[in-house]
Amino acid sequence: MAAKSSSSPSTVPETVCEGLIIQVGVPDMTPREALLLAQRVVVETLRGRWDVKPLGLYVREFMAVKPPGTRRISVARAWELAAQLRQHRDVAAAEPALVGPGLTPEPVYLLTEDEQRSMPVEAAAMSLSCTEPNDWALALCSVPAAWQLPMPGNGYGKRYGDGIIVGHPDTGYTQHPEIWAPGRLLVSDGYDFESGDRNAADPLEGLAPGHGTSTASVIMSSVISSVDNIYVTGSAPVASLVPLRVATSVIHFSFANLTQAIYYAADQGMHIISMSLGGPMGSSALLRAIRYALDRGVVLLAAAGNYWPWVVYPAKYDEVIAVAACNCQRDVWAHSSKGPAVDVTAPGEEVWVASPERDGTYINRRGSGTSYAVAITAGICALWLAHHGRDYLIERYGAAHLAAVFKELLITVGVDTPAGWDSTRYGAGIVNAQKVLAAALPDTSPAGGVQALHASAVPADDRTALLDYFPDIDPTQVHLALLRLLNTNARQAGPLLDRYGDELQFHIATNPAVRNIISRLASSEPVDASPLRRELVTNPQFVDQASKGLQSLLK
Repeated sequence: MAAKSSSSPSTVPETVCEGLIIQVGVPDMTPREALLLAQRVVVETLRGRWDVKPLGLYVREFMAVKPPGTRRISVARAWELAAQLRQHRDVAAAEPALVGPGLTPEPVYLLTEDEQRSMPVEAAAMSLSCTEPNDWALALCSVPAAWQLPMPGNGYGKRYGDGIIVGHPDTGYTQHPEIWAPGRLLVSDGYDFESGDRNAADPLEGLAPGHGTSTASVIMSSVISSVDNIYVTGSAPVASLVPLRVATSVIHFSFANLTQAIYYAADQGMHIISMSLGGPMGSSALLRAIRYALDRGVVLLAAAGNYWPWVVYPAKYDEVIAVAACNCQRDVWAHSSKGPAVDVTAPGEEVWVASPERDGTYINRRGSGTSYAVAITAGICALWLAHHGRDYLIERYGAAHLAAVFKELLITVGVDTPAGWDSTRYGAGIVNAQKVLAAALPDTSPAGGVQALHASAVPADDRTALLDYFPDIDPTQVHLALLRLLNTNARQAGPLLDRYGDELQFHIATNPAVRNIISRLASSEPVDASPLRRELVTNPQFVDQASKGLQSLLK
């Protein structure tokens, strides 16, 4: 996502619950059978009126929502209801459908004091001179050189991403000249998951409007477009793009909307999903959608995050290519999220992008954020698919292995590695499109699949996603702190984390008070956990959003 300007805490969206996501039945069920079963499960388990809607055409995933005009359930109640649903014999999984903080947090509101101190100081608004050329980001990634490479001799190759379709979940589209390309901006194939209709146009409302137009321009804007003689060129200037509106602003993040968009993109035959958005906690339902798309030959890429001291979701998942941001001097952008989950880095500081204004005018400007880094990389993925021919690659490796082959080439031979580069924080290096396209194709796909490919060694003691929220604390100490917090031991912790792990992750990710408590428990000084547990369950923000089960466990 693009970086946002500082705002007061009152502008930060409070986490709310849209409904409950459930997976029901067994794999060989028909969609109709699964829907009827989901409706029966909801009637048998939940009180009151609920509507049940499918999250995809061919999956057993559904969302139960309160009808329009009825009171929304609280986050705390949602965790309790999800636990009740999981007890039903026909429910395979259940979780709240949350809308919370997005890829760029409000630092004062969402980060602890220690985390704020570790953040780089915001520099004065002064652009580096090397960002003056409109195409500096493409040049840094050797994209123009990649465009000129000779085609492979298989008879399938095309240039500039021709024939490749990028699914683009974001804030929607506008008619900005940089992206308004009939036949390539496929608005008739788009969808608005906010409003539930086929019009994915961005109304330019809320915080950071026009984000979808800006990120789309970095992917697919053609060389011939310009505004006031300032042009933006996408890394795949002949590729097609389908706008999928999943948010009014990427300051917010809806797991349910993105989950639906991924199923939709896969079912509609899109080839790449570029996600310039994310949030601080994971979702099992979202991960299932990602795996569904992978099996159907979709390559998924996501922004690593801005300002957060860890990589956000969905970039955090091994199945997704996580992209951090650098500047024109090949230095990592100071506000890019970083960590072992990053696969590669690409230009994301002061990149030229299209920008629709609220008054109806269109401009081009420089913008910063990992949103643009992943967009450039998604375009390079489109170049690679077109260069070799996506149909040829599927014939050679199979659709389910396409993402693994691309990711392997990307992180092994498709990067430049500056001197002193830290692959444990910034990925394998800075993306080089010429190297990616020129790399010889492997004889076979990697045996472990896309999940097994990492730019750096994954720590052996990284046993739980909860540890990643404390990057500066020894993982063993964090693990022990969690045991003390839950008043349990290693042998008994498994069942507790199975039941409360997702809920605890939500509070750790979104509540600095909870992270402070765990950090104190992980300190080398002896600490009595009882007062800290009491402090946790009397904190208004925690009490308002924690289920009774988790509160009673911590008392």
